[in-house]
Amino acid sequence: MFKPESYGLRVYGEQLGDKHVKEKKEPEDGVGIGLDSSVIALKHDLFLVQSVDFFYPLIDDPFMLGKIALANVVSDVFAVGATEIDQIKLIVTAPTEFTEKEREVVVPMVMNGFLEAAKECKAPVKIGSIAENPWCIIGGAASAVCHRSELIMPYNAEEGDAIVLTKPLGTQLATNAYIWMNEKSENWTRLQERFSVADIEETYRIALESMARLNRTGAELMQKHKAHAATDVTGFGMYGHAENLASFQKAEVDFHIDTLPIIKNVREIAD
Repeated sequence: MFKPESYGLRVYGEQLGDKHVKEKKEPEDGVGIGLDSSVIALKHDLFLVQSVDFFYPLIDDPFMLGKIALANVVSDVFAVGATEIDQIKLIVTAPTEFTEKEREVVVPMVMNGFLEAAKECKAPVKIGSIAENPWCIIGGAASAVCHRSELIMPYNAEEGDAIVLTKPLGTQLATNAYIWMNEKSENWTRLQERFSVADIEETYRIALESMARLNRTGAELMQKHKAHAATDVTGFGMYGHAENLASFQKAEVDFHIDTLPIIKNVREIAD
């Protein structure tokens, strides 16, 4: 049995994280763990931006799930200023609990949603892996080659910068409320005192549209208006990603949140 201490190692090795990123001064230094994407210096002031990401089912529509998964895969690349994706690789695992019929129906629908969303990126998609797994996982890898002038690294924010959030918050609660409603759970019993089925369905629809919308326009606007720093808001929520972005800065930083866009009904659902 392997024992780390026998080799002079600690039981829990220190992982690279934001400390590694904050030590960076220029894109040439490369960035790995701790940033939205890896940024690797090539030749002639060109850089390879890559991200690997996965999305776990929050919804019951396979086609829409595929579209959301694609948006999630490319989001981290757009977050560093890339506006064009050069290649995308799709990775899908179907649950081992699926019957053969369920696999034949659901997996192609997920793939079609992924491919449909990829058309908006105008990027070729390669089918990397389709396998069985105890859990359903949809995701892949996205790659882009950028010139130095296109990169918007996370550590160059300046005093007076305005923080712009391009999508409303609340997708997790919106999808949860929809699940509670369909399962007629205790949470739904409480919610239906204030919300109708139509209310929850509208909130759910807004959440799906938001999750499936690519952040490409946001990246293009960052280039147009010369943004200094950026990140995307996904699994760690608004607070987690804001804290991460702040910790990346070369100088001490303080920022204030004035107004947050929130999906209709979500604030009341949270209460």
